[in-house]
Amino acid sequence: MTPIIIYIVLSGIITLFLIAPIRQSRPRTCYTLMLLIPVATLFGALAAFPPVSNTSLPRNTAVTIPEQAETYIKQGDFPLAIQMLTQHLKEKGRNKDISLQLGRAYFAKGLLHAEHNENNAALKNLRQAQKVSPKDAPYLNALQGFIVRIEDRATKN
Repeated sequence: MTPIIIYIVLSGIITLFLIAPIRQSRPRTCYTLMLLIPVATLFGALAAFPPVSNTSLPRNTAVTIPEQAETYIKQGDFPLAIQMLTQHLKEKGRNKDISLQLGRAYFAKGLLHAEHNENNAALKNLRQAQKVSPKDAPYLNALQGFIVRIEDRATKN
């Protein structure tokens, strides 16, 4: 961007030196040159210094189902993430990573229901998270603790 600005400033200075002698005698020519020289310089600068493009990722990179589901989980759209991951498991077969992600989605959905004092829906989702998660999932102890707490809260109400 800086070289383009330098080109434009220099073209403005050159334009003034070229136009100054004919400014009084040919005003139309003067104004035309005042427009054309900087525009031509700008196009030349853009051709000489093309804009830098982001070449880190191909433009048409396909986003995988787990990546899409992760985006939905982060956005709080748990039903859509759960639907996508469940469908993916049905199509591709058992997969520990997908099961872990599906368990996280159910866990988060259950916590959301618990936050709104919807104990039955919370327990249903937390138990589903427990069911679909791999046995070595890092959140299983916390999940069990939440289930116990919500069951206690449900029996008190």
